[in-house]
Amino acid sequence: MKDKIPSFEPSLRDRKGRKLSLDETLDGTRVEIPRRDFVSDFVWAGITLFGGSQAYAMNSAINERKGYERIHDELNQELYNLNTSIGNKRKAREEAERIEREKREEDEAERKVLEELKKYELNNPGNIPIEKSSDRLLLAKTIFAEAEAEFEHPEYMAYVGTTPLVRANLKGRSLLDIVKEKYKGKTGVISYAYSFLMPGNARNDDFLDPLKKTKGYKLRVAAWNKAYDIADMLTSLSLDEINPHLTHFYVNTVSEPKWANGITPVKKISWKGKTTRFYYIPEHFKKKAYS
Repeated sequence: MKDKIPSFEPSLRDRKGRKLSLDETLDGTRVEIPRRDFVSDFVWAGITLFGGSQAYAMNSAINERKGYERIHDELNQELYNLNTSIGNKRKAREEAERIEREKREEDEAERKVLEELKKYELNNPGNIPIEKSSDRLLLAKTIFAEAEAEFEHPEYMAYVGTTPLVRANLKGRSLLDIVKEKYKGKTGVISYAYSFLMPGNARNDDFLDPLKKTKGYKLRVAAWNKAYDIADMLTSLSLDEINPHLTHFYVNTVSEPKWANGITPVKKISWKGKTTRFYYIPEHFKKKAYS
């Protein structure tokens, strides 16, 4: 006679130990065993019944496998987060590169426009009225009118160009206002701060159009080019970068002006038999006029 294999039937009992069928209720609540739990209980009951040590080993292996699966899921999540971070960084880098590329393109376009403007100003200074001139062109004309003969002395031309820029800063006005500024002397006569703007002055035409009289003056074009280069350099600097600060100058071919009496010049340049003294007198520009 064959041994009867013990049967296993998962069951639930009430508080008194009475077995409950699967479709009975406890306290009015239907009791159900999920299929997954039922099968699991059944299998583990059988394993426990036929071999305790084997069951323990199998249970440990399954738990270990679950641990690996949890680590695997955690690693997958970390990998996902890492890929997301890398993707975001890549997008940020690509966006930064796009912005930088567009900026370079805009800068290059601006540079080309500026170069074309400079080329036109340099070759056609008389075609642009001083009221519509850039500070660069206006300063170049001023330097040319005051220091054409000294074009081979760049430092001299730079000092001359410094004076209207510093005056404009001291008064808080535009370069055009400073160049065109008029003063009323003690006798009531109105005069310009820069004599080349006086009607009938020999340098007036040279100021308005430096290239008007180039026939027979081979060095005039060279002088104008140098004046323009100096003006371009000066107008690209901030006032703090301009050194020294100067507001006045005079050449010893004329009598010493009253404003220079008792004042030590900041710079003195002797060139081709003439001496020019440069001064910094900021207090003069707090007054309405000086003579």
